[in-house]
Amino acid sequence: MNMVQPNFNYDEASDTLYISFVPSEQTTGIELTPHILLRLNKQDHKAVGITFLEYSVLAKKPICDLVVFHSQVYPTCLTIFKTLC
Repeated sequence: MNMVQPNFNYDEASDTLYISFVPSEQTTGIELTPHILLRLNKQDHKAVGITFLEYSVLAKKPICDLVVFHSQVYPTCLTIFKTLC
């Protein structure tokens, strides 16, 4: 499996960080926490990105601890965060 460099996009107006692993038009989201949304390709059911709402607030907190908890339910989440934490 070839790893593609993620695309990072920060929207300052909404304080939202978007990280896309794969370009995908048909996505759905799973709320991991009130501030973290895992985006999935509807057809393939694979993670294509992750969205952080109120990113500036999250950046000040130990977010990795939150993700480790949720990775027990969503193992893809832990893989994603190993590169970010």
